[in-house]
Amino acid sequence: MAYPSYPFPPGTLLYPPASAVLQYLNDYATHFDLRKHIRVKTTVQNIDWDASLFQWRVRTTPTSSASEAFAKESFYDLVVVANGHYRIPFYPLTPGLRAWLESGKAVHAAWYRHAEYHGDTVLVVGRGPSGVDVADEMREVCKTLVHSFPEATREDREDGTLKLRGRIAEFLDPHEGRVRFEDGTEETGIDYSILATGYEHSLPFLPPHLLELALPPPIPPIPEKLYNSKFHIFPLAKQIFPLVTSFPLSRLAFLALPYRIIPFIFAEIQTRAALRAFTDPSSLDPAREAVDIVSRYEELRAQFGDNELAIARAWHKMEAEQFPYLDTLLQFVAGEHGNPAWKLPDWVLEIWHRKDTLRAQWKEL
Repeated sequence: MAYPSYPFPPGTLLYPPASAVLQYLNDYATHFDLRKHIRVKTTVQNIDWDASLFQWRVRTTPTSSASEAFAKESFYDLVVVANGHYRIPFYPLTPGLRAWLESGKAVHAAWYRHAEYHGDTVLVVGRGPSGVDVADEMREVCKTLVHSFPEATREDREDGTLKLRGRIAEFLDPHEGRVRFEDGTEETGIDYSILATGYEHSLPFLPPHLLELALPPPIPPIPEKLYNSKFHIFPLAKQIFPLVTSFPLSRLAFLALPYRIIPFIFAEIQTRAALRAFTDPSSLDPAREAVDIVSRYEELRAQFGDNELAIARAWHKMEAEQFPYLDTLLQFVAGEHGNPAWKLPDWVLEIWHRKDTLRAQWKEL
């Protein structure tokens, strides 16, 4: 889990608590003397490419005041966007959900901190890492947990205290706690629902002429501008660099957009790839990168057909794909920014495939 350049201290738990991770990040900043480069309590209001200066024009304000009177404009050769994508909750457009949210019967997992009693029967929606964690923890404080996710086969486990259900078709009367699933069955008496339904990409500091908030058109050809579908940023060479015509390929980098990854390792290797491209722009071949983007699109289209939204949602999903991706990225980095020792050993991939078993055994310990 740690950055390749700075391991966790000996004795760190296999699944460290948030406090340990926070301490690790503080220690990382101290070790590399990073604080002098960090400007806190500052909001980036706008980032735009100035073609006449061949630089990025960046406008910031103090977080406490967005007033233009306090705005500051700076110029940079390279911009790295690493603002994360777990801040703006995504709410599915499931009929009836709004009434549950407004009545206080449902909340997004973004506001979940720890298991609390919210009634005997709790519904958890989603089975990403957050959904799994929330479901596991909430089972300790409720009598019946209903876990809904698209891949689920209807099943009752452990004397009916755990109910696996498929995708929800409609949230019905919140006072009755009733929902209907896509298979036509219903559950009633649900006291509370936690939505582990993911997040949206939000980049409000990039103006519309650089980043359009919309689904990109089908490819080929690859569009000349950058799109934010809320589920993916497109088109990006190596899932990092915007392959567009309005500014050079190596001057803007997006880090850690993919999900279902090992984030610290992933982010550091991508950062070094960004440095390689910035110091040697010729290392990026736009034609080759365009072929790779089209190839990925065709692979996803074979899975999802003409469903552009489904393709967008899957575009940054990695899972086991992250390991060959990182190997390829390390080969690209090479030189002064690389380190052959950072190649992930084969056992990491094996553990990734068995992570649910590992987690269950860790909980028993």
